[in-house]
This record gives sequence, structure tokens and C-alpha cells, in this order.
Amino acid sequence: ISVSSGNPALKPEHSRGWDVGVEQALDGDRRFVVDATYFRNDFDNLIIAGPPPTFTNMNISRALTTGVELTSTWQVFDDTYLNVTYTHTDATNQVTGTRLLRRPPNKVAVGIDQYFLDRRANLNFNLRWVDFRDDFDPITFGTTQLPSYTVANLQGYYDYSKSVRFFGRIDNMFDKKYEEIFAYATPRFSVFAGVTIL
Repeated sequence: ISVSSGNPALKPEHSRGWDVGVEQALDGDRRFVVDATYFRNDFDNLIIAGPPPTFTNMNISRALTTGVELTSTWQVFDDTYLNVTYTHTDATNQVTGTRLLRRPPNKVAVGIDQYFLDRRANLNFNLRWVDFRDDFDPITFGTTQLPSYTVANLQGYYDYSKSVRFFGRIDNMFDKKYEEIFAYATPRFSVFAGVTIL
């Protein structure tokens, strides 16, 4: 059982961030493009959820996140695209020198886009891998390491007309059991569908 309460000593969070990147086509007709970006964010009084059992919001007086994101897009065929993204993040509590909780050091995403019917229809399959993360352990009142996980999703749409689009998606299509936050389950295999009228 957790009991939440306010923190009258909580201070407003301030941050300063910047990034720099470069994009380069590796062929003349831009069918294969890569992008590299470096980013940095400095935080004063970073607001985080506190430890159990209250999980009351608290401040970290100084925190820093830095990292690199690499992205590539390859037009394999006229209507087929392959996208790959890798992100490395160093997220540190500058006071204690420890890693910030719930921030994975590495993430990889792979997606395939296939268009049909003169691009009136699209099918996208994407695979996402997330590295280990540290998190609060409400049982020991310490920290625990959440294992890495891979989750796959499928989504698509069909433009029936200029004003009507049918869409659908399958989340966690292989019914993977994983946690983004310790002891909080994520949705298992899920199906959604609908129509958009403009």
C-alpha cells in the first residue's frame, strides 16, 4: 500500500539543453540517409518520484543527461523504407554520481514501412529494444534492475477517400511480458481499429 502526499519543500525544475547534428545522404538520389545527433541537458532541481512507500515528488539539485542518437533511413524499393535508430544516454545524478532511475543507457528501434495502392495504404512493422534500467524496489526500499526487453508493434491505414481513413494497429503483437516501471505491468497483446473522417 502506498500513501502519496505533497512536498511543500519541492522546488521548480530548471533545465538548459542543446544538441548538434549532421545529416548525410550516402547516394546521389537520397535513398540512403544517415543522421547523427549529440545532445546534452543540464538540470537544476530535477523533479523525480521519491522512494516507496509514499513516492512523494522530490528534487535532485543537479543532474545531467548526455547522449548520441544515430538514425538511418533506407528506401529499399520505391514503396519500401527501412528505418533504424540507436540512442545512447548517460543520465547521472551529479550529487551522488549514480545513474538516474528509469533511464535506459541504450535503445534500438527498427521499422519497416510498406506502401500500397499508389500510397493510399500503408503497413508499418516496428521492433523496439530497451536496455536495463534501475528503479525503486518497494519491497526492499532500495533499487533494483529491470531487465531489457523487446516489443513489436504492427500498424496500418487505408485512405478510402480524401476525407476517410481506416486505421488499425496491434500493440505488443508477440504478447511480451515486461515492465517499464518496477511492479507496474504493461499492456499485453492489444488490437485497436477505427476510422478518421476529416
